[in-house]
Amino acid sequence: MRAGEVPSGRLALSNNDLETLSVNTIRTLCMDAIQAANSGHPGTPMGIAPVAYTLWQRFLRFDPADPIWPNRDRFVLSEGHASALLWSLLHLTGVQAVDPAYQVLGRPAVSLDDLRTFRQLGSHCPGHPEDWQSALPTFAADPKGIAGRDSSGQVLNALAQVVPWVFGGSADLSPSTKTHLTFSGAGDFQATDRSTHDSIGVGEDGPTHQPVEQLASLRAMPGLLVFRPADANEVVETWRVVAALRHEPAVLVLSRQALPTLDRSEVGAASGVARGAYVLVDAADGRPAVVLLATGSEVQLALAARDELAAECLAARVVSMPCWELFDRQPKEYRDSVIPPGVRARVAIEQAATLGWDRYVGDGGAVVGMHTFGASAPLKQLLTKFGFTPEKVTQVARECVDAGREQG
Repeated sequence: MRAGEVPSGRLALSNNDLETLSVNTIRTLCMDAIQAANSGHPGTPMGIAPVAYTLWQRFLRFDPADPIWPNRDRFVLSEGHASALLWSLLHLTGVQAVDPAYQVLGRPAVSLDDLRTFRQLGSHCPGHPEDWQSALPTFAADPKGIAGRDSSGQVLNALAQVVPWVFGGSADLSPSTKTHLTFSGAGDFQATDRSTHDSIGVGEDGPTHQPVEQLASLRAMPGLLVFRPADANEVVETWRVVAALRHEPAVLVLSRQALPTLDRSEVGAASGVARGAYVLVDAADGRPAVVLLATGSEVQLALAARDELAAECLAARVVSMPCWELFDRQPKEYRDSVIPPGVRARVAIEQAATLGWDRYVGDGGAVVGMHTFGASAPLKQLLTKFGFTPEKVTQVARECVDAGREQG
C-alpha cells in the first residue's frame, strides 16, 4: 500500500484481486496479533479493514519516509479496541519511526516483531495506545526520599516531552508550588491543580501556611478528584490517572518535605492508586486486629506504628488512601477487601482536619488528625505536640482494639 491522490469519479472499493488481497492482509495481521496476545477484540479491525484501506490508499496525503511533514494528513483512531488496525496500517505503509525530539530514526515505526508482541509488556503496540505512559519515570526505593512536589515536577517534565499541550505556571511561586494547568484539546479544558504545602509539615512558616482545613474543603467539592500521594511512585501513578482524564478536574496535594520512596518489592504496588486506596502492608495471616488508614506523609507514620504494634503481638494492616473519591467508586467487594467490615478497630492518620474520616473508621475507630490550627515551630516539635508519632498512633490503635474486645 502507498499514499495516493484524492480520486475523481466513483469512490466505491473495486473488487480486483490486489485490493482484496490488501484488505485481507490487514485483517490477517490484526487477527493474528490479537490471537497471539490472547487478548483484544478482532471484530472491529476486521470489519472496518475495507474502510481503512480505502481511506489510507485513496485519501490520506502523507509520506511514510517523512512522518513529520507538517502538511501531512492525520489519522486519529479513538477506538482503543481497534488499535491492532492502526498498528497493521503503520506496518504495511512503512511509516518511519521518530523519537521524542521528532528526529526520523531510519527504521519502521511498527515492525513485524512489534506486531508479534501486541499487548505485551514493553511492546511498541499496546492495546490502548497512550504514548505518554511510557515516558513516566519510576523511582527506586530511597529512605531519604524525594519531596512530593519535586517528584511530581519530574513527572510533569517527563510528560511535557511527549504531550505538547501541557502548560505550567503559578504566578511568582512556580519554583515552590509548581502548579499547572493541562489543556486536553480544542474545545475541551482539563484542569489539574497542584497544592504543595499540604499540612502542618510546613513547620516554622506557622499556621497561616499550614492548610489544616483545605483537604476537607477540596473533598467537599462535587466532581473533584483529590489526590494525596505517599511517595514518589504514588505520584507517578497519580499522574498516570490524571493525565488520562478529559472532563474531570483533579488536585494533587503534595508535601513540601522529602518523603521516603517505599521499596515496592516489600509493600503493595503503587498502581493501587488507580483504585483510590489499597493494602500497602497486611497482617501476616491476612487477618488484622486493626486497620491503619493514612494519606501522604502520614503513610510512613502508619508503617512505623504497625511495627510497634507487631512488637506487642497486635497484627495491623496499613492502607494507603491517596484518593477517597476513586475508592468510593469501587465495587463494594473491593472496598470490603481493603477495609474489612469485620475489623471495627480502625485508625485514620492525617495532618489535617478530621472531617470526613468517620465514614471510613466507623463507630469503633478513631482519627489522629488536627482539631486546631497549626503552630510555628520545627517540624519534629510540631509532630510531637499534635500527636503525630508512632507512639501516639500505637496507643490509639491499642485503645480501639481493647474497646472492641470489651464490647465483644
